[in-house]
Amino acid sequence: MIACRENLNFPLVSIYVVVKNAVNTIKRCLDSIVLQDYPNIEIIIQDGLSTDGTLEIIQPYKNKVILESESDSGISEGFHKAIKRCNGKYIIAILADEELLPHAVSSGVKNLQRFPEADVICGDINLIDNEGKIINQLESREWNYESVLLSEYCPFFCASFFKRTCFDAMDLMEIDPVMYEGYVDWCIWWKIGQTHSVKYVPGVVSNYGIHKYQLSNTVDRYYQHIDVRLKMIEHITSSEKSSSKVKKLKKKALAGCFLHNAERFVAFDSNKEAREEIIKALGYKPNMYRLLTLMSLLSQKGVDVSELLTLQIRMQMFSRKCMALIKLFRVKDIAIFGTGLSGEDTYQLCLNNGKNILFFLDNSAKKQGNKFLGLDIKSIDYLDTYASPKIEAIVIASWSGGKQIKSQLLEKEFKGKIIEYLA
Repeated sequence: MIACRENLNFPLVSIYVVVKNAVNTIKRCLDSIVLQDYPNIEIIIQDGLSTDGTLEIIQPYKNKVILESESDSGISEGFHKAIKRCNGKYIIAILADEELLPHAVSSGVKNLQRFPEADVICGDINLIDNEGKIINQLESREWNYESVLLSEYCPFFCASFFKRTCFDAMDLMEIDPVMYEGYVDWCIWWKIGQTHSVKYVPGVVSNYGIHKYQLSNTVDRYYQHIDVRLKMIEHITSSEKSSSKVKKLKKKALAGCFLHNAERFVAFDSNKEAREEIIKALGYKPNMYRLLTLMSLLSQKGVDVSELLTLQIRMQMFSRKCMALIKLFRVKDIAIFGTGLSGEDTYQLCLNNGKNILFFLDNSAKKQGNKFLGLDIKSIDYLDTYASPKIEAIVIASWSGGKQIKSQLLEKEFKGKIIEYLA
């Protein structure tokens, strides 16, 4: 394919591939790009001096790609170099063990044009093994900057389509490729998310490789990079460019780093290591959902979590949250008080467990009458006109205003239907 910068009907799309010693997967990766149904693509390959035959596999594609093979300090520096060489209006990045589905580029361009206010479009992925076989499918979620900062989720980079202006406005050199080795994508989300609009559009557009040769998914790799991630949190929450709201999230974000490691270690069946990461998280402000879920998983695997429970006593709301989770699983039709991040987390938990969420409640007059996550936001007084038997429980997801709302609900004879402080 011949790239053309001035094609008005099909704007140039730059796809860059960062690779080093990927002889087992690079051909599938390149074939997936060459076979795109979009006609105006620039393919940039940033190779870190491969020695395993990768360069030989790339050779037959030399008339279709722009190849640069040079030494670098790691994948993060490779990202830096590749981005700087992109000429397209839109940019996509994939690694050598990832693949784009045939419609990926055309879908990304279509959605960027369909939602002109968005600077980035994110989609969903298939998980594939080293042979390219699909083993699972993962959905992303609506963009939430705080959730990314707290390591609760991160959009799939290989399923994301960026306007070039995102990178033009970014000082890439502020993201030190050596200091932040292995987390440059997360750092890019941090920078872009503060100043640009990110939109999630459901639909699988790429394949993400996960296999035994993948260095990024090992216990040693996560241990190696935890200090990097912690440094990033320190930098983000102390930066003059960050909002006061972001700065206040420091302890939650630090706890999130350790919980993120623990979640990955449980997936690797490295349960002892997961337990150690949970203990570290307890030194900050861990998210209770994630904490209790991890403890439950470890307990099911035969790991003694009694010490963790003892440590957790100093967190005053621990027992209430345990009881809240037990109560939640006994009901079906609920309303949720709280429309912030905690409300979103509670909504997702309830949705994932088959609950029928009727509406949200909020004391803010500015929010009442609007919608949150597609559901109506009602005032507490709305409960006077709503048929109370329809509501089996009211989940108090917000710490802010929690005591006040509890008093109001008790006055309305909802005592037996209150589930407190889940978030």
